Amino acid sequence: MSFDQELAIGIAGTGWMAETMAASFQQIGMPLRIAAILSGQAERAGRLASRYGAAATTEIDAFLAKVDAVYVATSNARHFALVRSALLAGRPVLVEKPLTISAAETEELISLSRRTRVLLVENFWTLTLPAHRRLRELIEHGGLGAPRHLSFDFSSPLTPEVFPGLFDPVAGGVLLDRAVYGLAAADDLLGPVVDLAAQIVRDDNDCDVTAALLARHSGGATSQISVSMISGGTNTLSLGFARGRAQAMPSLGAERVEIVPMSPPAERGAATAAGIRGALKRMAPLRRLRRALPPRAEFHDYGGGLYMPMARHFSDLVRAGDSESPVVPLELSARVSRLLKPHRGGAGSDMETA
Repeated sequence: MSFDQELAIGIAGTGWMAETMAASFQQIGMPLRIAAILSGQAERAGRLASRYGAAATTEIDAFLAKVDAVYVATSNARHFALVRSALLAGRPVLVEKPLTISAAETEELISLSRRTRVLLVENFWTLTLPAHRRLRELIEHGGLGAPRHLSFDFSSPLTPEVFPGLFDPVAGGVLLDRAVYGLAAADDLLGPVVDLAAQIVRDDNDCDVTAALLARHSGGATSQISVSMISGGTNTLSLGFARGRAQAMPSLGAERVEIVPMSPPAERGAATAAGIRGALKRMAPLRRLRRALPPRAEFHDYGGGLYMPMARHFSDLVRAGDSESPVVPLELSARVSRLLKPHRGGAGSDMETA
């Protein structure tokens, strides 16, 4: 199925991400309209629908009948049923991460998407940002040598009073909300993970709130992923190469990429400066001046909003009739989900407790 006319998008959910993505779809500058809003609460559906002149409904069948494609941004536990219904109805789906709350459900939806050849994309919007694509270019062009290590941090303190869903031990947690971003970036830049070790901190309700992951990738590179909902962190993504490093800041929503070439010494003695050069290096004011000089920085604009590149990418895929995203392939989503399986707990989950 392909579309050469106005594209009717349906939004399932009425929370912050639903509102944000609806606005992103509306702003991408192609024939597209928000046609319907689905929510379990009619009042909330009506409130968001009124902004776009869209239909509001609490019924999934009525919702799907009015749209060409669907964006799902409900609570994590509801993703599976909604996405399954949309795929069976032949509606392409962009679903907020995590795709589902279990590896088994994720695998089932991926299998259904492939069997029906209906587009399914997990909203790893970070992979579509120009700054992230620039990191891929640095790897592909090889100017800094082979990538050897990725360091990723996404940490900022939250409270269950303000974000109760994130502190749900079954459908929430820092692994599903934050670690998935780091694992997706590491998989995309370094290749599939072949070995993963994890240290997980859980709160009194058995919800994972802090995690430190160390992975080895198929090509021999390593990655270190730190995430927390109860503490602050560096919130950067750093990629180490054989001859330098590149850093995207912040780790989510980066537009600035710093590139620092680093050549190894040609001989052992070259690492120790002597004579006038050595004397200059021992002068603290000159060292301070040198360290104050900024690295080479590039600005990679994502446009009018963080999520617009993904909104545009998904819309383009729908219009072209594509059944899978080359930027966020289904196998990447499957690998990320499988990696988390041994490290997630919570009653009612199909995942084992570490």
